[in-house]
Amino acid sequence: MSYTVARTAEHTRFLESERVKSNLFNGAVTVVLLVGAVGMLFPIFFMVSTSLKTSGNVFLLPIRWIPGIEFIPQWNNFPDALKFMKWDVVYRNTIIIAVGNMLGDTLSALVVAYGFARFRAPGRQFLFTLVLATLMIPYQVRLVPEYLGFAKLGVVDNDFLGLPISLPLMLPAWFGSAFNIFLLRQFFMTIPIEMDEAAKIDGAGPFRVLGSILLPQIRPALAAVAIG
Repeated sequence: MSYTVARTAEHTRFLESERVKSNLFNGAVTVVLLVGAVGMLFPIFFMVSTSLKTSGNVFLLPIRWIPGIEFIPQWNNFPDALKFMKWDVVYRNTIIIAVGNMLGDTLSALVVAYGFARFRAPGRQFLFTLVLATLMIPYQVRLVPEYLGFAKLGVVDNDFLGLPISLPLMLPAWFGSAFNIFLLRQFFMTIPIEMDEAAKIDGAGPFRVLGSILLPQIRPALAAVAIG
């Protein structure tokens, strides 16, 4: 009897130790994360499995899951799909639009933010407030007026540099984004104005100050604007 009590007490002390509690907790968390990972990866597995089937096998019940065992994988589905969608044209246009918008967003926001942060002009704060106010206008509200404006300019459905790319997809990026302007302006404001004044004393103009003094210090913000 005493042996049983001693064993029970020892077993209780073992379960109550901090190391055992920590291991049990970590094990439970690992199991929960594994179950969650399987649940999140299941749609991807279903997508890949379905992409390797013929059009008739996609709707078969019960579902055949495992390629090579439950059905013959159709590897030619991938090149056929890329050929059907004309992937070279699609990706070429996507790269041109993405790179053009990235350059437009970055350069326009850089110049405007530099002006707001460093130049003293009448009405500067009022204009900056107007720029920030545009953040409250939803894109859906200005979509139709923006399209009508481009239609009046005659740039709708026109090719760009001989490529079937509509200019309205790229032009707005070159007129500045309010959020990017605000972000870069705040970075500029953290740089002491004395650095600009010292460069001007040495004969540097506004663009030399921007390129040689300020740009190297705001590279993280420029990267964030370019990626965004």
